[in-house]
Amino acid sequence: MDAAGEKHVPKVLGFAANLAIALAVLLVGGGAILYFDATGPALHSMVDTSVTLTGALVALLFWDMSRRTEESWPLFLAISFAYLALGEALHMLAVLGGLGAVFGSDVRLRAGTWGPPAHLLPIGVGAALLLRNRPRSAAWLLAVALGALAILLGLFFFTAQRYSASGLLWITRPTLILVPVLWIVVAWAYWRQRQEFELARAVAPSAVILALAHGMMLYSRAPGDSVALVAHLGKAIGEALLLVNLMQIGAADTVRRRHAEGELLALNRELDARVAARDAEQRRSRALIEAIIEHSPAVIYVKDLAGRYLMINRRYADIFQLDRANVIGKTDHELFAKDAADAFRAMDVRVARMDQPLTEEETAPLADGPHSYISVKAPLRDEAGQIYAVFGISTDITDRRRAEEALLASEQRNRLVVESALDAVITIGSDGAITGWNPQAEATFGWPQAEVLGRPVEEIVMDERFREPHRQGLARYLATGEAQVLDRRIELQALHRDGHAFPVELSITPIRLGDTVSFTAFVRDITDRYLAAAKQQSQLGRLHLLEQITRAIGSARTSRASSRSWCGRSRNACPPTSSASPATTASAICSPWHMSAGEARHWVASWGSSSVPKYRSTKTAFCAASAVRWSTSRISPRSIFPFRAGWRVRGCVRW
Repeated sequence: MDAAGEKHVPKVLGFAANLAIALAVLLVGGGAILYFDATGPALHSMVDTSVTLTGALVALLFWDMSRRTEESWPLFLAISFAYLALGEALHMLAVLGGLGAVFGSDVRLRAGTWGPPAHLLPIGVGAALLLRNRPRSAAWLLAVALGALAILLGLFFFTAQRYSASGLLWITRPTLILVPVLWIVVAWAYWRQRQEFELARAVAPSAVILALAHGMMLYSRAPGDSVALVAHLGKAIGEALLLVNLMQIGAADTVRRRHAEGELLALNRELDARVAARDAEQRRSRALIEAIIEHSPAVIYVKDLAGRYLMINRRYADIFQLDRANVIGKTDHELFAKDAADAFRAMDVRVARMDQPLTEEETAPLADGPHSYISVKAPLRDEAGQIYAVFGISTDITDRRRAEEALLASEQRNRLVVESALDAVITIGSDGAITGWNPQAEATFGWPQAEVLGRPVEEIVMDERFREPHRQGLARYLATGEAQVLDRRIELQALHRDGHAFPVELSITPIRLGDTVSFTAFVRDITDRYLAAAKQQSQLGRLHLLEQITRAIGSARTSRASSRSWCGRSRNACPPTSSASPATTASAICSPWHMSAGEARHWVASWGSSSVPKYRSTKTAFCAASAVRWSTSRISPRSIFPFRAGWRVRGCVRW
């Protein structure tokens, strides 16, 4: 972990730096050899030996890499460097004189053994790149081809001229001119693959050094001169550079492997921790599920496809009064009556056949009678996805069913009450639309229910002047809860379908169900009440007048109980004959009967238009609205009735 807390990812060292170091060593070493003209055979032998050993080590590294990775490319490179090591070994023997006794001239052997491995290696390395995607069995073909080519090259170089005079570009060994060209092509080809293959990045710098080394060999004039020694040194440096690059790849692989192993170990630990946490969570979940199943008020059970019980919860055993151990392995037909068992089994079969959950109502026999259950059943699957059982959860809804039936009966009673009510019952929603309209509302307003449902109530039952105040009041109540006419009795004019207005008594009650507000209006037609009140008022007025007259007559009797006389025996005794006004008539009445002027006016105004009853005596007349007649008979208070206005005054009765 670095300072930032991030994991360090190992990287392979840059091969460009290694190339720079190799070039510097070649420049310094080659310069020293040329400067001091080092041509000693011991130094030459040491350099050839290092080239041979380095080539062998590189071949072994590539072979090991191929063995570990099972890849073909490193194996092909191992074969190429094996031929190099073999050729360099022959060249080293030639340098040491070990082959002189067999093949003759030592100088000729030294020059002839340089060329074949110098050509074989770039050809083999290039072929390995081209054949990298071929199977490992192609290695035999490559080995045979390189062996045949080695023989041909050996024959050529043992017969061809080794050295020549300076020619084009001062080259003295023209037979080796293809070697640096081949290494340049190989360096370019491997460099192009550097982004894709790490092995290509390792080979490309070595190919550059080898191209330079074999380029120096073109200017050698003798097998042991300083130029040849510089070429041998460059060849050793190029192979050593490749060896270092491969060692860096191996070291980086080791670091990466260790890093990966560390990450894998950390991942395993984390995975173990997660597995442990998941196991603990599963145990908790399993314990929670078992607790829920055991303490659930619902009946929970599992049956196999044959109908045998695999599991039941405590509630199942309690309500059916069964021992749980005795239920496992049994079927419904062994536990319940045939009808109930057949019904249970039929639903189980449907669930398994339809391969989907089902919800149905079932009836189970209990000690206190049959109970209704809502059963939810679903199929259970094994790891292969096959249905092996059916589980069920049954909830007792007997009480709810009874409550629903009671509620239904209550709603039916309420509906009958509303429909049979003597008052009109209207329900409206919060938008003012009619939602209920009982038969009495139809009779009161003349609208059938089908024509008013959903229409605004103000357009149906309200006079024009009440509609806008109704809308404003409804909006105000919904917005603020403020109401002026709710929960109280008011009287106003309603509108019938035929257009006539009539008085009604109205009471409105708001009903809240959650966030929904509705209103119920009770409306009663009070037209008969108004008519009765008017008639009663009229009768009360008449009774009041009669009381006044009776009181006046009683007063006259009291003041003149001792005598009675006629007010005049002739025409001259009565007021002059004329058409008297109510005021004059009142004056004529008030004097003899001792009535006040106001009482007389009230009497005249109330009774002036009444019809005059007929009497037995045509000579009998009484003081009336505008006329008085002579009377020859005694009159009593019961005989006082009004006369029509316009009668002439003939006489007055005085008590």
